[in-house]
Amino acid sequence: MKLYLTTILIFSSLFILAEGPSKNNTFELGYGYSYLKNLDNLESTSINPFNYFLSLNIWASSSKRPDKVENDVLIAFNYCPQLNFNSPGSTSGNSLSFFFEPIGWDVFYTNEKTDLIWLGGFTYGRTSIELNNEKYSNSYWGVVSTIHFRTFIKKTSFGIKLDGLLEATKPGWKAKENNTLQPKGIKQHFTQASFCIGYKF
Repeated sequence: MKLYLTTILIFSSLFILAEGPSKNNTFELGYGYSYLKNLDNLESTSINPFNYFLSLNIWASSSKRPDKVENDVLIAFNYCPQLNFNSPGSTSGNSLSFFFEPIGWDVFYTNEKTDLIWLGGFTYGRTSIELNNEKYSNSYWGVVSTIHFRTFIKKTSFGIKLDGLLEATKPGWKAKENNTLQPKGIKQHFTQASFCIGYKF
């Protein structure tokens, strides 16, 4: 119930405020760290809360009519090539997530060289691990909210992006084969920060 109320409040607020577009369409690459919360043990080890990731961000301005820009939209892909485990041993893993945030509002919408954008949307992700030579995967979806600050030098942008995710699915690992281990799932609520460099097109 709390998840649905939070989702309704986030999107209601964003729909009301989403009237100031940045008018900047950019392609960005990012590097940052995420902080996972509410982790359960995976048999003899657990995933360290801090993990680095790489991101690809595509920004656009949506419109209801061809002659009027309405708000900012973000499509992002995050990839964590190597998860950190508290007791590594024979354990390894990675994760991939996709963000679609169709509602965004730029606080500085009258200034095209500096943006402070607040967005909301949905995310889908998948975490894969290999534990004692046995492979598992954990898929999830949830709601995400983003705050992004960036400034432009000609067509090059430099920015900092903060994301917060609230998972809506039940945690659980799916085995690739008839595995002997049954690790507990992880509830993938997380916050993350990244530094981004982009190009305005």
